[in-house]
Amino acid sequence: MIEQVQAAFDWLPTDLVNSLFWLCVEIMQWLCALTGISYAALNIWLFVIIQPTMIIVLFVLWIRARKSARILHRELTSVK
Repeated sequence: MIEQVQAAFDWLPTDLVNSLFWLCVEIMQWLCALTGISYAALNIWLFVIIQPTMIIVLFVLWIRARKSARILHRELTSVK
């Protein structure tokens, strides 16, 4: 599995990719021990539920900010 990860990041030093990968694995194992859930369940929570939810929330906030900026721009230009 680590070979597939390294192949995706072949432009980075191999030691860096390897170290970062195993650091992430250790953090997830620590979280598993802390929460009492399995590694597979933690993967599902993180990458199927939490991450997509955060992406959608940030996208909605970005759209709302753009809309607010447009409204503010219109109000400022109409005052002149």
